[in-house]
This record gives sequence, structure tokens and C-alpha cells, in this order.
Amino acid sequence: MALAQVRGFRGLHYNLDRIGDISSVLAPPYDVISEPMRQELVARSEYNVVRLDLGDQPVGTPPDERDYGASARLLDQWRADGVLTYDPKPAVHIYEQLYQAPPPRNDLVRRRGIVLAVKIEPLGQGTILPHEGTLAEPKEDRLRLSLATSCSFSQIFGIYDDPTKKLEQVLREDMGEPLWRFTDEQGITHTMWKVDDPEGLEQARKTFSDTVIVIADGHHRYETAVTYRDRMREAYPGIEDAPWEYTTMFLCNVAHRSLTILPAHRMVRHLPQELLRNFEAKAAEFFDIIPVAVQHQPDQRRRAVNELLDLMASKQHDSHVFGAYWGRSYAVALRLRDKNTALKLYGQGLSETQQDLDVALLHAIAIRGLLGQTEDLAKTSGRGNIYFERDPLQCLADVDEGRAAMALLCNPTRVEDVLRVARAGERMPQKGTYFWPKPLAGIVMYDMRPDAPTLQ
Repeated sequence: MALAQVRGFRGLHYNLDRIGDISSVLAPPYDVISEPMRQELVARSEYNVVRLDLGDQPVGTPPDERDYGASARLLDQWRADGVLTYDPKPAVHIYEQLYQAPPPRNDLVRRRGIVLAVKIEPLGQGTILPHEGTLAEPKEDRLRLSLATSCSFSQIFGIYDDPTKKLEQVLREDMGEPLWRFTDEQGITHTMWKVDDPEGLEQARKTFSDTVIVIADGHHRYETAVTYRDRMREAYPGIEDAPWEYTTMFLCNVAHRSLTILPAHRMVRHLPQELLRNFEAKAAEFFDIIPVAVQHQPDQRRRAVNELLDLMASKQHDSHVFGAYWGRSYAVALRLRDKNTALKLYGQGLSETQQDLDVALLHAIAIRGLLGQTEDLAKTSGRGNIYFERDPLQCLADVDEGRAAMALLCNPTRVEDVLRVARAGERMPQKGTYFWPKPLAGIVMYDMRPDAPTLQ
């Protein structure tokens, strides 16, 4: 197996003397920003990274209509004006997010990871593994931005498993005072350190020389980085150790148990009334059905949803459990009782790995089998009869208000399942994971121009 190659780099940073409040210039990753959010971020600061990452055009503007050159010109201006400055020598960065985990965990979680330059390799053919598929349009958008700016504004989020935690021990000794710290409007405290000590850089190289990196978030950006590298190799042949041979990643050790994955619940817009009337009886062939009363008063409804989610979570350790609601006075928890029979009828095409994956079973048995929904979610991506909703209260509201016929709630995918799928060379179903919170864009940028000092 090829070995992962990592190194420190001279990052491009916001100059705090110029921009003042660091919280005003950072932003979520481009793919979770709505148009109202983009406008709010632009209003926070003339230097907000969203002006580079998404530009001044509305979210959803097709690549053919985007002015990527405007981002490039603005980036050049900020570098020339000293808004952005380089690290004086190669370094790694430690980025921490302290956050309140959502129910049922509810505890305070400290997620700390390391930002490194990682040598690009074909995805899934070496030590960098995917766990989900990608779509063509987002990759085209990111490629055009990369070609115009020769810069990446955010990190690909990766996870790895190192029970020894040796890297963290070495880096902790050299962290010193943070570069900055702030708490955002969600109550998440973000902190950034820089480590340029040779011992820390060497330990990073050792750690990742014999471990697998699984992409948690940023598959489109990684595949874009591969294509960009290939384009630059053609344009600049013979340049060794060029910055485009690497991409930057934010890497978290799963051994710390600091990762949170949120579920994306499945919503079915339209279903025949007869199917809805018979759904509970059909489901009872394979599932134990546990009703949970649902009231219309907001507080009572919230308690009912929490009861349903708690019930689902309590049984996840030894069974597969889903929630369903289709507009009556109660929701139901569906605990899979007869998995073998259900798989014989509806499990065609599921690998052994997928047969133990909650979200894959939900699609195979409930959505395709019991409800007869066969659309390819990788192609429709929420625009067909099935869409995704992360807020369980909103799921119920969508059913009650006629936007959906049925809500199907699922437990969060477990981190160990993500690793298992990736190591098996397979992909999760569409929207099978949502790692939260997202690492912010703009914490450190990566200049990929041929004459950039990035790797010097």
C-alpha cells in the first residue's frame, strides 16, 4: 500500500491588524451556505472569505454564469494590500471546535484536529479513501474557481484512527498561545494554533505514513484537487514538489471520540392513500412497531419527537430502528425484527457491509420495498419525490402541512460504520452522513501558484 505523505506549509492567513475581528471574515463551507446566509456573511465584513469562495453572485448561479475572475482579482488585491499574509516558514495548524453535542448525547465536546498539506493520490486507490459519491456540477464549479484563483480557501475534512495518540501528545507540548479564539452565534468556540517546531512536523509525517485517511467531508473538493493537479502538470511539466501536488486537510483522530454525525431524515413527498393506510400492517411483517403519541402543542410535540429519537437511539446498539410519521395522532418506531426475510425480499444489491448499515436498510426495506420508491437519489439529490430534512420537528411539520406524505427518521450513522464502508471500498447512500460542526472556511488558505512560497 502507498504511504500517505504529509507536510507543513506556509499558509495564507488573514492579517488580524487589518481585519480586526477574525469571526467577521470566516464562513461555513461553500456547500452549506444559502443565499440569505451568503448575503449576511458579506455584510459582516468586506473581507469575508465567502466573497472569494462563492463570489458576489447568488448561491446556485450555474458555473457557466459565474464570474470566477472576480474572485481571482479580489484575492490578488487582498494579497497586495496586506489583508492576507504568509506564514514565515512551513507549519502545521491545530484547529479546535468546542461545542454542545445534540441530543441524546448533550455533552460538551472538544474536537481538535491538525491542518496539513497532504500529497494528492487517486481517491480510493491508496491511503485516502472516500465514503460517499459525488456530483458533476459541484466539481465543475470548484474546478473553475481553482483554475481562476490557484488557491483553496478551506480544508477537506478527514478522519483517521490512531489509538496511540502520539501526534497529539507531541503537538500539545509545542502549541503555545493560540493565534485566535472566538465563540460564534451557535455557541461553538473556535481556536487556532500554529506549530512550526521540527519535532511536531516529523511526528506528523510518521503518524500518517502508516495510517488510512477517510474523507469525512469534502469529496467534491478532493476530486477537484486531483483534476486541478493534472491540469497544472500539463501546463507546467517538470516542476517537482509543486504546491498543486498537495491539498490541505483538517484531520481528526477518531480515537478521541469527538466526532458528531447528524442524520439526514428521509421525506417522501407523494404516496397513494391506500399505501399509507396499509403501511403499518405491511411494516409489521418485518418490524416491531412501537407507537409514540404526537400532540399538536409545540412543547408536547417537541417532547414526543425527543421520546421517539431517544427510543431509536436506545435500541441502535443491537438492532436497526427507524421512525415513521404520516400524519396521525402518533408516530412509530420501527425495530427490524426479521432482517433475513426482509433482505431476501428487498435486499438485492446490498453488500455484506451495507446489510449492517442503518441508512442502507432504510432505503432497501422501507423506501424501496414497502413504499415502492425506486428513484436514484444520487441523480435526483433531493429534487425528486424524496428529499432530506435534518430537523425532526420540521419533518413532522412538513407532513402535517402537506409538503410531504411521510417522514422517515433515522439514527445518525456511526463513525465506525463510515470507516468500515470506506475500508471496504464502498460508498454510503446519498446523504448518509453529515459531520457537524463544519470546519470553517478561511482559517488558513493554500496558495497553489507556480511561484507561491507555499512549500518553501
